[in-house]
Amino acid sequence: MTATISNGVSASYSPAEDELGAADPTALLAESGDLKPLAERTYTNPVPYADGKSHTAPDPFVLKYRDLYYCYATDEHGILVSTSPDMVHWTSHGFCYTEAGRRNFWAPSVILINGVFHMYFSNMPAEETDTHTEIMRVAVSEDPLGPFEKKAELFNTFAIDSQVVYGDDGQLYLLYADNQVTGLSDDRPGTSVMIDRLVTPYSRENKPRPLIVPTMDEEIFARNRFGDGRDWHTVEGATYFAYRDRAFITYSANAYEHEDYFVGYSYAQLPNKQADAHIDQLDWTKQLNENRFDPLLIRSPKVEGTGHNSIVKAPNAVDDWIVYHGRNADDELYVGTEQRVMRIDPLYYAEGGLDTPGPTAAAQSAPLYGTVHDDFADGLNAGWSVISGAAHTESDVDGHALVADESSVFIAVSGKSSATQVIDVWAKAPVTPLGARFGIVVRYQDANNLTKLEVDAGRQVISVVDVIGGVASERVTNADLHDFDSHAWHEYRLERRYCRLEIRIDGRFAASCTISDKPGRAGLFSLRTGAAFSAYAATEHVNLWGAGLRDLGRELHADRRLVIDGGVRSSGVCPVTLELAYPLVSNRFVLDFAGQTSRGQALLSLGEYRLSGTASSVEFMRNGKSLPSTPEPARLRVFEDNVRRDRSGRAVLTIRIEALNGMMRLHLRGKTWQVPFADNAARARITLASPSNSDDLPQRSEPIRETRKIRRTIMLNMKKAIAAVGALAMSAGLLAGCGSGSGGSDEGVGTKDSPVELTFWTWQPTDAQWKSIYAAFQKKYPNIKINWWRTSEMADYQKKLQTSMAGGEGPDVFGVQAGSTVEQYGRFADDMKELADKYMPGWDSKVAEGAVAQTTNKDGKMVAMPTITSGSEYILYNKTLLDEQGIKVPTTYDELVAANKELKAKGLMPLALGAKDGWHLDDIFVWLSNQYGEGDVYKAAEGKAKFTDETFVKTMKAWKQMIGDGLFQDGAVGTATYPDARDNYFYARKSAFFPTGSWHVSAVLPNDETKGTAVEKDELGMMEFPQVGDKATGPTTGVDFGLSVNKDSKKKEAAMKFIEFMTTGEGQQEWINTLQGAPVDKDMKVEVPSDATESAKASIDLVTKGQASSKLERKLTSQELNDEIGVQMQNIYTGDATVDSALKAIQQVNESIER
Repeated sequence: MTATISNGVSASYSPAEDELGAADPTALLAESGDLKPLAERTYTNPVPYADGKSHTAPDPFVLKYRDLYYCYATDEHGILVSTSPDMVHWTSHGFCYTEAGRRNFWAPSVILINGVFHMYFSNMPAEETDTHTEIMRVAVSEDPLGPFEKKAELFNTFAIDSQVVYGDDGQLYLLYADNQVTGLSDDRPGTSVMIDRLVTPYSRENKPRPLIVPTMDEEIFARNRFGDGRDWHTVEGATYFAYRDRAFITYSANAYEHEDYFVGYSYAQLPNKQADAHIDQLDWTKQLNENRFDPLLIRSPKVEGTGHNSIVKAPNAVDDWIVYHGRNADDELYVGTEQRVMRIDPLYYAEGGLDTPGPTAAAQSAPLYGTVHDDFADGLNAGWSVISGAAHTESDVDGHALVADESSVFIAVSGKSSATQVIDVWAKAPVTPLGARFGIVVRYQDANNLTKLEVDAGRQVISVVDVIGGVASERVTNADLHDFDSHAWHEYRLERRYCRLEIRIDGRFAASCTISDKPGRAGLFSLRTGAAFSAYAATEHVNLWGAGLRDLGRELHADRRLVIDGGVRSSGVCPVTLELAYPLVSNRFVLDFAGQTSRGQALLSLGEYRLSGTASSVEFMRNGKSLPSTPEPARLRVFEDNVRRDRSGRAVLTIRIEALNGMMRLHLRGKTWQVPFADNAARARITLASPSNSDDLPQRSEPIRETRKIRRTIMLNMKKAIAAVGALAMSAGLLAGCGSGSGGSDEGVGTKDSPVELTFWTWQPTDAQWKSIYAAFQKKYPNIKINWWRTSEMADYQKKLQTSMAGGEGPDVFGVQAGSTVEQYGRFADDMKELADKYMPGWDSKVAEGAVAQTTNKDGKMVAMPTITSGSEYILYNKTLLDEQGIKVPTTYDELVAANKELKAKGLMPLALGAKDGWHLDDIFVWLSNQYGEGDVYKAAEGKAKFTDETFVKTMKAWKQMIGDGLFQDGAVGTATYPDARDNYFYARKSAFFPTGSWHVSAVLPNDETKGTAVEKDELGMMEFPQVGDKATGPTTGVDFGLSVNKDSKKKEAAMKFIEFMTTGEGQQEWINTLQGAPVDKDMKVEVPSDATESAKASIDLVTKGQASSKLERKLTSQELNDEIGVQMQNIYTGDATVDSALKAIQQVNESIER
C-alpha cells in the first residue's frame, strides 16, 4: 500500500513475511491505512455524543469531578456543558449559563473551590458588534451542570480566555488574554497571555504581567488589520500545568480560519520548593526548535482548525490528555458558521517538552482506567476485601458514593500488594462534635503493618500514620487546612514511590514524607465517621528521577555496578548493559536520550527486534534487516533538521515502546513502527554502542529512561546525571574513559612569548570577585592566562561539566563542592595530594585537615584542594540592642537562656529561628549530636551505628530542653523561614539574636543586606552558639568550594600555580576579604577594615579560626537523611513526635538508603 508519511514523501509500506514473521502484517493496519489501536477500548475523533448528533464545542474546557468529566464550551447564546464517564462517550446537557442582553459567551474555564464551582468566561452586550467589548465575568454553582449565577466582573476592558489555577505556593492565579500590553506595539501588536493574582475568586490583585507575547509571523491574526500597516497578532487560550520539575503553558495563536492556526507552549523550570513556585515569577520560555516555529498541534490533511485546549488526567489518574477543538478538513469552511467540535489525544512528555500524536482522525486507544477502578455504583466490587466495619452505596445527580458506617471503624483494601502506585479518590465527611477522621490506606499488610493518610477534619490537619511491627509513627504533614470544608467533595491524589509519599489535594501539593518501603494493598478507611468516597482509582506507577534514582536498583538489573550520586552512572567508565525488571508485554516504556551531538547512539534489544537510535535518526531491525516505519498523517510544517535540544544544547530523543494484544508499537515524534510481538517474557535491554574509529560520534551521551506500564507505570529518569549514564552513556569517549589518561609532557608555566592558557569552569567566585582575583593573579603570573567560564546556576554548571568531562573535553581546572559532587566528579580529577606534594610543598601544614577530608572520596583519593569553608552553629547578635537593655553578650547556655527571658520580659523576642526551613534544623542536629558523641552522627549516616543509639537520644532530649527553655520565638516551625527570621525579626530589631552559620558574618560590616533596615546603624557581632551537650566540640564546617585539576590536562603545573594562589596565596586573601567564606589556610586572616567595630573584628576572627580548626562536617552526604532529620526536629518542636518515634523514623530512612 502507498501512503504519505511524516516528511511528506510518498512511500511504500509492505513488509515481507520473512521480515515480520508468520503474522499477517496487514493485520496491523486498519482499512484506512492507519495503525490499529493496541488496546481494546478505542475512540475516534471527533468524540461522539449519546444522541448521535454532532455537537459543537468551541474552546473546550474539561474538568473531572467524581465519576464524570464535564466539558464547558463557547456558544453565541450561553455556556454549553456536556458530560462523559470516560472522556470518549459524551452527553450534551445544553446551557449551564445564559444572560439576558449578552451574547458571545466565550472560552469558559471552571475551578472547584470548597464545593463551589467557579466559572470564568467573557461575553459582550447583545447590541455590540466589536468583539473587543468582551468582558470577563465570574459565575458560581454548587452543581457542575448549573445553572451558574453571576457573581462579579473581573475587568472593565477587553479580556478573554481565562484559566484560574492554584499554584503549589497556595496562590490563586488568573491566566487570560488581552491587548493592554502589546496592543499598541509597533513591532508585533496584538493580544498576549497575561497573568494576575486573585485576592479572592471574585477580585484581582490588579498587578498583571505578560507571560507569552507575539514573536512570530505564524501568530499573525490579520495582515494590516486596522489599515495602518501593522499586522495584528493573536496569542491566547492559556492552560497551565506541570510535570516533574517543569511547568508548562499551552496557548493558541493565529486565527481559527487560517492554516497556520496552532497550539504552542512555553515552559519554565520549577524551584526545588513547591512554596517558591510562584507562577507569575517563573522564567517562561516559548518553545522553539532552533529558534524556529515548532507547534504542538497544527492541522493535518484530515483535521483543520486545531486550537484552544485544556489538559486533563485520564481515569487512571496518571496519563495527561489534551482536549481541543477542530473541524474535519473535508468539510467546507463557512465563515460565521460554527464548525468547531471537541477532539482528544494523549499528551506525551518527551525531549524535555511536549508531544502528541494528534490531531488524529482514525481509531485510537482510549484513555486508560486504573489498575483498580471503582465508581461504587454497586457497592464495593469483587476485588475488595473488607477488613472491618461496613459501608453502603448512595447515589445522587453527580454519581455514586460509598458511605462508611459512622458507628464502626471501616477499612477496605483492594488490588495486589504494591510499593509503587498512584491512588486517586474523591471524599467528604460531616464534622460531628466528636470530629471526623477518614482517609486512604496506602499500605496494608495486617493490623500491625500499615500506612494511611488520615484527614482529621475536626483538628483541620492531615497526617500520615506509619505502623511497623505494631509501632505507630504519626507525622502532621500539613496543618494549614483552616479554609478546608470537609463537607464538600475533595480530590485526594497520593503517589507512592517505595518509601516516599507525595500528597495532593484538589490538584495542589499538600505534603510529602517518608514511609515504610514494604509493599501492601491500598484502600479506604473511616474512623466512626460517615465519610463518603467516590471515583476510586489506583494505578501501578513509579516515577524515578532526581532523588528518586536511589530506587533504581529495584526496577532494573545491570551487568556492572551503578553509582547513584545525584544521577546514575557506572562505578567505572566503561559501558553498562541494563535489563528492565518488567516484561515488554503490557508495559509502556519511554526512553529519553541526550547527547553532545545528534549522533549519540543507543542500542535497544526488544525480543527479536533491535533498535539503533540517535537524536537525528532511528533504525528498527529484525534479523539484521531494516523495517520501514508505518505512515502517519503529514503535519503542516516539517523541517529537515528536526533535532530538539535541551537547555545545555544537547540533542535529545524520546522513544516510546508499548506491547499489548500481540503487537508492539514504537513511537518517536513524527515516526512510528508497529510489528507483531508475542514474546510475553521478553524484557528490554539497553546497551551502548562504542565505535572506536569514529571521531564524529559524541564522546558521551546521557540517556534517561522512563518506563510506563499500561497496567503498571514505571518511570526511570536519568536526565539529571550526565555522568550517570556510564550505564547508558555511549560511544568513543566512553571507551576512551577506560584508558589511562592523556599522557604526554606538561606545558609548564609558560613564557612571555608563549604563555600557557588555562581553562577554568566554576559557579563562584562572583563576576565582581573574579575581576580583582584575576588581576592579582596576572600580576604575579603574567605568563599564565585563564579562560574563565561561570554560571551562577549550580545545576547548569554540573550539566555542562559532566557532559564535557565525560567526553574528554573538560576544562583544566574546575570547581567542586563537598558532598556528593566529590564522588561524582572524582573520577575526572587528578590525585590532588600527589600534585600538591609536587607543586605546593608544605601545603598540608597550612590547609585545615578537616577540609581536606571533605574533598577526599570514598576510595581515599583527594579529589580537590579545598578553598573556602562555611559552617554552623553561630549566633548573630545585636550588641547595640543588648546594651540598650543592659544585657551582656552571653557566653554560656545558661546566660543565653537568662538573656532571652530578660529580653522577652521587655517586649522583645527570643532567638529568631527560621525552623520552617528544615535544613537549618539538620545543621543544629549534626552540631548538637557531636557534643554527646563526637563523630557518631557520621558513623550512623554510613550505616555503622544507629540513630536510635544513646548519643541521639541525648541529642533530641537536649533539643526538647532548648524548646522548653523558651529559647526560640513562637511560630518558629510553623511560620518562620530562615529569611523570615532574619528580615522580619532580627533585621527588624524585634530580636537581639539570630542563630545562623558562618556565612552571615558579613552582616557585622556595613553591607547591602543590612542597608535600609532597622539595624543598619547598630553594632552587630557573631558568637559561637554556646555549648549545650556534654562536650564543647565547636562549630561544624563544610567545604563550600574546592578546585580540581582535570586528570587529562597537560597544563598541571600552571593549574597548580593557580590553585596555590587561590588556597594559600593572594587569591585566598582577596576572596576571604569579601567574607564569602572562611579560609582553609589556618594562618590566613581576613583583612578587616580599620574602621570596623570591635565586635566586628572579634567576630570575623572567631569565625575564621573556628572554621579553620573544625574537623566536624556540617552536612551528611544523604540529602534524604538530612531532610528527614529536619522533619523530625520540627515534629518534636510541635509535639507531634516523641524522641523515640522521631529517631525511629530517621533510622528507617537511613536504612532505606543504598550505599
